Amino acid sequence: GPAPRQCGQTVTPMAFFSPADSPPEAAPDTDIPVAATPRWVYATACAACLLSASRLSGLPWMPDLLALTLLFWSVREARLVGLLAPFLFGLLADVFCGTLLGQHALAYTVLCYCGQRLERRLPWFSPLKQSLHVLPLFVFSQALVLIVRLCLGGEFPGWAWFAQSFTD
Repeated sequence: GPAPRQCGQTVTPMAFFSPADSPPEAAPDTDIPVAATPRWVYATACAACLLSASRLSGLPWMPDLLALTLLFWSVREARLVGLLAPFLFGLLADVFCGTLLGQHALAYTVLCYCGQRLERRLPWFSPLKQSLHVLPLFVFSQALVLIVRLCLGGEFPGWAWFAQSFTD
C-alpha cells in the first residue's frame, strides 16, 4: 500500500479525478487491467474533442484525435462507449469544424461499430498488427466523410487528405 504520510507533509488533491477515477492500471499480482471508469473514458474523449477543434487539426498530417480516442475506447471498453457516444461526439465535431451536421457523426459511429467487432480479436496481436487491423477502419471512416462531402457538391481535397488516416 501507499507509504504513510509524515507529519507536516501536504497532499495536493486532484481537482477532477478521485483515485478511483485514475487511469486504469494492472490489478495487483496480475496482468489483467482494471476496467476504466465512465468519468475517465468521457474525460479523455472530451479532451480529444477539444484538441481536435484546435488550429492544429487543420493540418493534413495531424491525426483525428477524437476518432483515435473513440476507437480506442470502443475496443477497450465497448460497454461504456456504445454507439451513442461516437454519434454525439461526431455532432460536436461537426459543429466545431463547421461541416455538414452529421457527417462526422456517421463516420465515428461506423468506425466505433467496426472497432467493437474487433474487440475480442485485436488485443491478441502485436502493436504493429493492431495498427494494420485498424488502418482500413480509419481510411473507411475518412472515405465516408469524403463521400458525404462530394455528394453534396463539395470539392475533392486531394489525396494528401488521406494522410490523416496513416498518422492515426
